[in-house]
Amino acid sequence: MIAAGLAHAEPAPAVWDEPDPAAVVGRWRGAAVWRRCAAAGLARVVLDVRRDGSGYGVDLAPALDGLGAVVLVPAAARRLAAMQDDLAVNWTTGKHNRATLEVGFASGCTGTLRLTRDGSGAPACDELAALESIARDCPGGITSGLTDADRTVIARASRAGRGRSAAIRTCARHAPPLRNALLEAGCVPAPVEIGGPGVRVAECDALVATVSKLMRCDRVPADVKQRLHAGMQRVSRWATVAPGDDAEENRTRAAATCELARVDLVETMTILGCTP
Repeated sequence: MIAAGLAHAEPAPAVWDEPDPAAVVGRWRGAAVWRRCAAAGLARVVLDVRRDGSGYGVDLAPALDGLGAVVLVPAAARRLAAMQDDLAVNWTTGKHNRATLEVGFASGCTGTLRLTRDGSGAPACDELAALESIARDCPGGITSGLTDADRTVIARASRAGRGRSAAIRTCARHAPPLRNALLEAGCVPAPVEIGGPGVRVAECDALVATVSKLMRCDRVPADVKQRLHAGMQRVSRWATVAPGDDAEENRTRAAATCELARVDLVETMTILGCTP
């Protein structure tokens, strides 16, 4: 109910701080270290990560017997997380095309995976490739508009010299409009906007904090977390009231709306057995 209400709120720039989807999707490879596990995990793994709603789907079966598909949802500026029964998964983005995946069971079995994403070595082209991957799962038939000639140029991104420079220019030209199209379709979040003139609405900040607690509760299904996360992107207009003659009226209306949503959310968390 809360997620549905927020989903129909007035659209606004995102305020949720999360990893850039273009830095997450793709094929990742790396070394894994397993401790206190009954099953033997692989020392080298290959994982494919794809955009799944406002989260990320990844099949962990190639890493350790008994693991399966999970959906990672945004948890912080550089972190994604998933909770399934006795399993906790945390993904932390690092430098370009680097990430750390931590897997932990209630039994004490843990795994740490140091991952590197397949890429060309040119950040602009890696971004474009990731955005194209997201576009394939995004409704509406969004495409990058790349021609065969463009793709021939981009294929030289891993080479040194003029070919690489031309590839980077081509990628840098096509990535921004593709990202904008995905943003309009709701398949990637808007950039975080912090600061600016205006007064923060404490009740809306409290709502965001409550949703953050719910996102860490393993009793909440991943699809519900995704809808709540998407809804929080629509709270930003309420969270900061611009100065003006109607500022107090707008602040009062925003505070009432956010507080009502927060109270309903706390009741839902209590019913689910989550700590509000």
